[in-house]
Formats: sequence, C-alpha cells, structure tokens
Amino acid sequence: MGRRKVIIAGLILSMGLLMALYYARQTYPSCLESCAAYHQAIIAGTADSPHRYRVLAPFAVQAAFAPTSAGSIGVAYVTAHMITLPTMLLMMFVWFKRWVGGSAALVGVLFVAAYSPIMFGVGAYGISLYTPVEVIFLIAGLMWLTSGRGGVVFGVIVALATLNRETAILLVIAYGVLRVFVSPSSRKDASPPTSKDALVPTPETTPHPQPAKTPHPQPLSQKQERGDKKLLAIYAVVWAVIFVGVRVWRGAAPDQVTAAAIFAANFGGGWVTTEAMINHGVLIPLWLLAIVGLRQSTPTMKKIALIGVPYVALLGVFAMWNETRLLLPLMVVWMPLALRAIENQRD
Repeated sequence: MGRRKVIIAGLILSMGLLMALYYARQTYPSCLESCAAYHQAIIAGTADSPHRYRVLAPFAVQAAFAPTSAGSIGVAYVTAHMITLPTMLLMMFVWFKRWVGGSAALVGVLFVAAYSPIMFGVGAYGISLYTPVEVIFLIAGLMWLTSGRGGVVFGVIVALATLNRETAILLVIAYGVLRVFVSPSSRKDASPPTSKDALVPTPETTPHPQPAKTPHPQPLSQKQERGDKKLLAIYAVVWAVIFVGVRVWRGAAPDQVTAAAIFAANFGGGWVTTEAMINHGVLIPLWLLAIVGLRQSTPTMKKIALIGVPYVALLGVFAMWNETRLLLPLMVVWMPLALRAIENQRD
C-alpha cells in the first residue's frame, strides 16, 4: 500500500472516530438512562416495534460486552460506534472509488462525516447502532453484486442484514435490478471493469471512454436468466422467512410510533416539520448534483440508483422526516452520481 493510500485511510478512520466521539459526547449522555433501559427491553423482548425485531446490533453488543448497568451499556455502545462508524466510512470510500476517482470519493466520505452532527442531533437516534451496520451490509452486498457474484455469500449478507433491519429488502431489490428486471437484449454483467486504481481511466470511471476494444456484451443465456430469477426468489424467501420468523420468535409488539402519529408529525407544521425542512434543505445541492450526474453515469450506476426509489417511498410513509440518519442508504446509491457530476466538471 502506497503512502498516499495510507494517509487517506488514516484520514477516513480519524473522521469515523470523530463521529463516534461526537456520539459519545452529545447523543448518548442525553439519553443514558432511557437508552440503557431500551437496550435491556430489546434484549428481554419487551421493546416496542420495530426495535424489538432489529436484533443483530443490540444482541451483538450484549454478547461482546455483557453490560449490566446504564453506564456500562453506554460504554458498550460508544465502543461499538468507534468500530462501526470508521468501518462504514472506509467502506463508503471503497464503494465510491469504484465509480469515481479517489479525490472525488474522499469528498463524498467527508461530506457524510460533516453531515453526521445533524444525524446524531435528533434525539431519536439513541442506540440506533443498526444504522451504520445497515450501511455496511448494503455496501458489502452491492460490492459483491457489482463484482459479478451472488451465490451463498450474498444470501448470508441478506440474512444478517435482515436481522439488523428490515430494510435489507433493498439488497433483494438490488439483485433484481442488476440481474433480473432488465430486457434480455440489454443485460450486462453488473461488474465494473477491473482496475487496481480508480484514478486510472476505465469505462466505468471516465465520462467519455476511449473507443473500446472490448467485445460487445452478449445477452445472457436463457439458462442463466432462469438461474438469476431462481436466486432472486431464494433471496426474497430468505428475507421473508427472517422478517416473519423474528416477529414470531419475539412476539407481537405495539408500534413505538403509529403511522398516523408519524403523518401528523411530518405534516403538522411543528418542530418535526421545521427540522425536516432544515435538515433536508442543506442536501438540495447534493441531490441536484446527483440528477446532473445521472446523465453522465454508466448503465450500472443508473440501475443502482433505482434502488433508492422504493426506499424513498418507505421513508415517506413510515419515517419521521427529521431523522436524517435514514438518508445514509440513499447516500450509498445516489452519492456516486453527485460525485460523477463534480468530477466531470470542466473549468
């Protein structure tokens, strides 16, 4: 590994640690007793929905640290964030670097880090360790798929991600978008051309690739199409079995916040509405850049961007709009478009 790569990795890891320190100093002390009680309720199976069913992160914390008091639970979650947040940023960098150069990828990671105080500033974040874990699994699944692979490993990623949060369905959708729900004549391998360094021009990292001396991609055989559809069905079943199975195991739970209450808060004109307008308003330039970058992106990037559409629909109905931590999956699938637009600008 070259000196430049070591320095960049160190910078990204330090940004992740700063995010964790901010969490430690600002977020957790404000809810030490209540968050500790909620962690214990999740472990005991008495928490409200949906947190009762998001078992991976809290059970991992319990298994790794065995905390018993409010203080020890707080230390456990801070430590877990000191592991997951740097990992999340590092994986984001590697993921962005598949589609743009290293400098643009670093811009994207630093933007996420700079936005994190708003994400942690909402009191509802609390012990939502499943948020960075969700991003880690989403990137892992997308990287596996865009490397032209699937199989058992992808199924394991789907299973673990579903134990973490029900939005793991996005991984199933990703498989469908990249491998199944495209016309046979235009289906291509989802993997980008191999490149040891994204700064080296490749058809996936330059806006205007040189006349390619690569063979025209051939439509997949009917056998492979059937195989992809079969795997899609298997992954969907894996998600559904775990989604339902966890709810059977843990029992029925009342909603922490009902859909009617969410609707009233989002449209009520109160603080939730105001905060949502502020928190989302600062992202308008990013999303405008993503729209510009969509026109300059590769077919694979456009397919990946489609994953964000059903996620936005879910957020619109089931999420408090001021909880901007929920936008992290969108940054995974749409940030590369914005970075492509930035990288392709000519002064």
